[in-house]
Amino acid sequence: VLMTALDLPLNIESDKTGALENFLGAGVPAGNFAFGVTGYLDLITTATAALVAAVGGTGGIPGLDDQINAVKTQIDNGGDCLTTSASPADNAAAAFLDMLHSIYASAPGTLLNPALGQTIFTTDNLITTSALTAGGASLPSDIGGLLPGFKFLYPIDQAVPGFTLSNATPRIDGADPAFVSQFELIPKLAPDGATADDGQITFAEVLCAAG
Repeated sequence: VLMTALDLPLNIESDKTGALENFLGAGVPAGNFAFGVTGYLDLITTATAALVAAVGGTGGIPGLDDQINAVKTQIDNGGDCLTTSASPADNAAAAFLDMLHSIYASAPGTLLNPALGQTIFTTDNLITTSALTAGGASLPSDIGGLLPGFKFLYPIDQAVPGFTLSNATPRIDGADPAFVSQFELIPKLAPDGATADDGQITFAEVLCAAG
């Protein structure tokens, strides 16, 4: 499958990507704080313990630790609201993002799955037919039930018209930079990219916390 565009249902302007990553705690500091929202709560916990110790006390401050943990739980929520929403539009967007996340999880050369010099891709870069159809993909009837999965290829240069195999790569770190920047947003947006109480905040979780 030649994948040339993502058509993300949530649009994040490219010049805002760095700010979003820093807010979520995945950015490169480079002059900006990149602790992320959970990181700041951890700093509050650490600072609180230091203050207690400074005045000769032990443990935490009654009630405050519980409040900090409650806020952490509210924010680091797993993003489940997007998949359990009563809104058909929310459910459709979540299913689509989760389908993209399945593709992301299978792709070598991502930030979460470095290829590390790998040149043969026989067991990875394969997404199952069921994962595609669960996300709403329409497969041709003559092949949809015959193939156990699909290999994905990505554009080396999106400016080249008539995308062909010579303009394709099976690994993300060799793809067009503009495509890569969008592709690397998938784990931050998809509910499947979020796990409750894992210390990492995704945009899906921020949406659920705000709702």
